[in-house]
Amino acid sequence: MIGNIKAFNDDILRQRRRELGRLPIPVNIPRSAFLGITSIIELRAKGYTIPYVGRQNVKGFRFVDEIFVDTSGFGRDDEPALSFRQQAHRVRELVEEHYAEGKTLFWGVTQVGQFQAYLGYWTGKGC
Repeated sequence: MIGNIKAFNDDILRQRRRELGRLPIPVNIPRSAFLGITSIIELRAKGYTIPYVGRQNVKGFRFVDEIFVDTSGFGRDDEPALSFRQQAHRVRELVEEHYAEGKTLFWGVTQVGQFQAYLGYWTGKGC
């Protein structure tokens, strides 16, 4: 099972590399985009997408951590994966915490499964 998920994630990364002509990099989403959202999904409506970047080391970025999130929309607050509401709250906390320290956060999906994913965040200057 775990081997299948890893292979699936590796396939996604290879496909993205072919599409872009390079490895994908984490994206900076402005702090203002996170204000007032109740779900990470709402970022798409604002024109932002979080790319799949895998667990690669990316030049110009320092990986900080990742959060385990629900992607189905059916997750509950008492489950291990953060529900949409919990995701929005946690991401806003992280953005404010790093903003107060003068750091910019960059976002990317590091692993994805059928109903959950890991949302990673980096600091750095970017490329």
